[in-house]
Amino acid sequence: MNKQKNKHLLWTTLCILIACAIIGVVISAVKFLKNPGKTSASSTIEFAFDGAASGIAPNGYAFDLNNIGSDEVLEAALESARMKDRYTADQIRQQLKYQGVYPEDIVKQMLSFDSALDFSANRAVAATNYHPTQYSVKLYNDFDKDISKADLQKLLECIMAEYKSYFSRVYAAGTNEISVRYTLSDYDYPQQLTILTRLMEESVIYAEEMYEKEPSLMTGGRGFNDIALQLNNLIDTDINKLSANVTINALTKNPDRLIIQYNYEIRSLNNQLAKKTDQLARMDKLVSDYDKNEIIYLSTSGALTKIDGNSTEIYDKLITARNNVAEEITAIKSNIATYQLRLNDLIGTGEEEEEKKDEKETASVSVTTDTETTGDSESEAIPVQSQEEIDALAQAAAEAKAAQIAALEADIGKVTEKRETIMKEFAALIKLYNDKQINDLTVAVSSVKYDTPKLISSTFIIQTVKIAGPICVIGLIVCLVIIIHVKRKEAHQSLDD
Repeated sequence: MNKQKNKHLLWTTLCILIACAIIGVVISAVKFLKNPGKTSASSTIEFAFDGAASGIAPNGYAFDLNNIGSDEVLEAALESARMKDRYTADQIRQQLKYQGVYPEDIVKQMLSFDSALDFSANRAVAATNYHPTQYSVKLYNDFDKDISKADLQKLLECIMAEYKSYFSRVYAAGTNEISVRYTLSDYDYPQQLTILTRLMEESVIYAEEMYEKEPSLMTGGRGFNDIALQLNNLIDTDINKLSANVTINALTKNPDRLIIQYNYEIRSLNNQLAKKTDQLARMDKLVSDYDKNEIIYLSTSGALTKIDGNSTEIYDKLITARNNVAEEITAIKSNIATYQLRLNDLIGTGEEEEEKKDEKETASVSVTTDTETTGDSESEAIPVQSQEEIDALAQAAAEAKAAQIAALEADIGKVTEKRETIMKEFAALIKLYNDKQINDLTVAVSSVKYDTPKLISSTFIIQTVKIAGPICVIGLIVCLVIIIHVKRKEAHQSLDD
């Protein structure tokens, strides 16, 4: 009898659970058919280059995936997919969704906090500074419900390919200009040398930064440090030599304009010098009045904690800042002296030309060359230059000056060619660096998947489990209640017997 009752309870339980499962499936199917979800194509892009985990691109700037929805990327993708006449970039942008893939415990990390009394050296990176290296991208078909599976997949493939190309162009390390973008002949010789110097100094700084990132990267046996060394040598030897030649021989296309420029530079530097001198005096007073003996006592739960202040560190920073200002003052004074010397050379050259002009006018006055005798003595003949001889000397001086200018222009051209040769090597190194940082392995795009709502699909199964699961649990609870009730009833009957 008990076996029959147990068998009956088992069948009852199974029927209830099956009925709950059927009810859950029916409810899930009805809900799914009413709101089947969206059809989409999906893909992922993963960044694995140096700095990706910090959100820093190979060019040193921050990056994200926002530009995947830009007009530039979407219009190029539509053109590549041959759908430009069917859809617009704005239509596609509204149905393009992307987001970063975060670790499962990211919420726990973001809600954690650090104690103010935790002085341990090893500290975890804050979750707020976390940057995803993998992004999921979905393109829904709401812009065209009738678009085919192949076209939707093809469009997303083109979008991902165009964004990868865009990333390679925009976020790659830039190349400094190989040729000088300025027309040097439009400038005076001192300005030409200044332009070349500034361009090479910028390239030196860039090459040194790249050497810190990739010290072992080389092409043709030369690395970024060799580029910086070559450019520095070109500045210290060729440019400085030409600058000295220009200054000493006062070589210029327009002396008056150069005098005005030098006077302006001297006035500007004097203004900077006055401000920096005042700043240095105020910093000296601040340093002399600063108190380094700072101690903080923090009361926590009945205990008194001693915390040494950071006043010594701040004092050291003040000293460093004060020394930097002093160095700036020294540099300004040096520049003032340099411009003053150049100005004196130009003014001196002008005075010499005026003296030569006066001598020429004086020499043009006719003077007798006859020999005059007084008594037994005879005066020596005084040679006087003729106008033709004076003109010949003036022409020779002009020709010498023209020869100096021609030689200077030729030397400036040689320096420009040397710089371009070095910059070509620099560009080759930058290209090698970009190829290493941005390629199919460091910027990887997955294949496109197509997802459409169907009754026999993972989406429907997941939804059914979410709906039928709780119903089955409720049915199981009902079954357990029934079983417990029956067992108690049997127990009371056995006691009565």
